[in-house]
Amino acid sequence: KEPQRRYVSAEDFAADIRRFLEGLPVVARPATAGYRLRRYIARNTLNLAAASAIVIAVVIGTLSTLAQSRRSERHFAELRSLAHSFLFEVYDAITPLPGSTAARKLVVNRAQEYLDRLALDAGDDPDLEREVAEAYIRLGDVRGIPYAANLGDTKGALESYSKARSILEAAAAQHPDNAQLQSGLGQAWKSVGMMLVRQGYPEKAAPLQQKSVALFRELCARYPQEVKYRILLVSALGLMGRAQYIIASAKPTVEGYRGVMNTYEEAIESHRLAGPPFDADWERNMMVRLFYLSYPLWRLGDLTGDIAYYQRALRHQTEGASIIKRIAAKHPESFRYRRNVADGLREIGWSRWKCGDLAGAMRDYQEALVSFRSIATADPNNLETRRDIADVYRSMGITLAEAGKKAAALRASHQALSGYEELSRLDPDSNENAVYLKETRELLVRLAR
Repeated sequence: KEPQRRYVSAEDFAADIRRFLEGLPVVARPATAGYRLRRYIARNTLNLAAASAIVIAVVIGTLSTLAQSRRSERHFAELRSLAHSFLFEVYDAITPLPGSTAARKLVVNRAQEYLDRLALDAGDDPDLEREVAEAYIRLGDVRGIPYAANLGDTKGALESYSKARSILEAAAAQHPDNAQLQSGLGQAWKSVGMMLVRQGYPEKAAPLQQKSVALFRELCARYPQEVKYRILLVSALGLMGRAQYIIASAKPTVEGYRGVMNTYEEAIESHRLAGPPFDADWERNMMVRLFYLSYPLWRLGDLTGDIAYYQRALRHQTEGASIIKRIAAKHPESFRYRRNVADGLREIGWSRWKCGDLAGAMRDYQEALVSFRSIATADPNNLETRRDIADVYRSMGITLAEAGKKAAALRASHQALSGYEELSRLDPDSNENAVYLKETRELLVRLAR
């Protein structure tokens, strides 16, 4: 339709047909590089076929490999990000919320899948190995860390902590100068030892706790300005003291309990050396140390008959209670701090009774029960709070039995028995439940006589 695009003559048209038949570019279309190349290939098909096939194969293979590598890197990075987000960001965000245990169970299930896949591909990347191990420790915490909100999965918690331990033992051996890996290993030993204590194996836990304490002492000496290592040392000392306490209780002696007392006193002194309180959790940890010190003091009072030990325990507990009440008042939304206040009341009640104040002891027990029931109502899937309730009833039963209040002791002990039986059904791997269940049944037998 456009005259300027037509052939000028029949000879020009014939020449273009000859060019087409010979495989040459025709005048009738633009002489682009791609078009000229295709016509060249058409004229030299046999000569270029093999070379072209090789070039195409190399190009396609290279592009495919690059694409696969990039997809793999992106997928790996996404897994790493998701695992970290689930266990650190999402976990931290929902932990303070009432009734969050069920949500954290979903976090555990998803994070477990991501972590297991990441662990297979960690290779010799110390940062990734440390990150995966830290996530396994966090996973163990939400599954069954003692004395905090958890899912009541004692066996699963030990499995997660043990995976972290295996990863970090291998990584720390390869990188002995990496302080972060060494610190992570100390935390893994501490966590595994903590679960072994709860499972009733303090002799197996003690060597791990001792190694953890020694490692953190070394890091504190190497990096005296790093408060984080001082914090970890304090925690490790507290857990080592717990293992020592259980071992000492198997064959009670004044010397054994004084050794436990020395460990707890070192933890308190190390805590003070870190400087003034810098956040609520640091203050809370001091409270925990003060209450732990009361345990060997109780036993020393039992062995010696010296009421001064009970009085000293009560003074330490009262100091600790004032700390946690102040923190809880500043953070009324925190069930963790509310639980600490209630747990402190239960233990103060026991000290009051040992100092001869039965009415004060029962008042503390009742106040603790009210608080624990409130927490359990808000978060019914939190097994640790159900254990807390059973523990209060157990303490009430023992106190009332020692005071000669047989009928009241029977009622409280039956309440404790019911709680421990339910806990044993829900978490059959918890040795602590089994021990308290056995002791409560024995108390009921004695009372029945």
